[in-house]
Amino acid sequence: MGVSKNYMIAFLVIRYKEEERNEESYFSYKSRNDSDLQ
Repeated sequence: MGVSKNYMIAFLVIRYKEEERNEESYFSYKSRNDSDLQ
């Protein structure tokens, strides 16, 4: 259980760093989600 939790944390950290490196795609993705909510 603990191993899978550490794996998920590592995955989230990697995702965060990828988004930080490519902010334009992150903001376009966020705006696309915001329009889907409406």
